[in-house]
Amino acid sequence: CRQAVTSHADAIDCIPVQYRTAELWRLAIEKDGYWIKKIPPEMITEELCHIAVGSYGKALKYVPEQFRTRELFFAAVKQDGEALRFVNTAKLTGKEYSSICSLAFERDEK
Repeated sequence: CRQAVTSHADAIDCIPVQYRTAELWRLAIEKDGYWIKKIPPEMITEELCHIAVGSYGKALKYVPEQFRTRELFFAAVKQDGEALRFVNTAKLTGKEYSSICSLAFERDEK
């Protein structure tokens, strides 16, 4: 199972639920952050959220509220400027919001 998920993150869908360990979920998320969407809530950690947005910024959409931090917002937007739409602006100061907007537009111009 480990080798299959390491090669193709979507292989985790072929593994029976009872065998989907935290390690397998981590491998899937390292391969493609999108998989944070499907991980059972009790297995989500702050570290997995950072890994997810590091490879797929828009995974921020699926990150539980308790893990949504300023640092995570910036990491997501740095990876994909379009992740800006999933940022909870209430958690940012005016200066931070300006910075993250600049980062998003800078990122999208590349």
